[in-house]
Amino acid sequence: MNSSARIAQVIRLAKRREDQAAALLRDWQTKLASAEQQVSQLQQYRQSYMTPANQGHTPQSLANRAQFVAHLSDVIQAQERIAEQLAVKLGHYQQQWRLLHRKRELLEEYGERQALEAMRQLDKLWDRLCDDLASRKYTQPD
Repeated sequence: MNSSARIAQVIRLAKRREDQAAALLRDWQTKLASAEQQVSQLQQYRQSYMTPANQGHTPQSLANRAQFVAHLSDVIQAQERIAEQLAVKLGHYQQQWRLLHRKRELLEEYGERQALEAMRQLDKLWDRLCDDLASRKYTQPD
């Protein structure tokens, strides 16, 4: 396997790793969006429940209502913590993807430089061959 084929294979592997990291990143973005949506829904539910109805309430029903709202607040805080943890993990996966993306870019740049150098070497060889042929033609007697 020549050098350019090895470089191409390494680039393909780097691209595959980058694609896998991108898929994982999308999964975590979806998880975070879902957790944030749950927080929002719970907050809306709590807000709608806190709005007093224009009905007569007994002291017991008001106490139950307050207890339920407090429980909802606890659930919201727990869900917010989950969303924060997901955001931290998402940041980790974003950084991992950025590193893999940059690695692939650098490998591609290296491959391009190697290909250009190989072309320069071929051009030099071609020039030498042409010079040799020309010198033979002019130095050989007819």
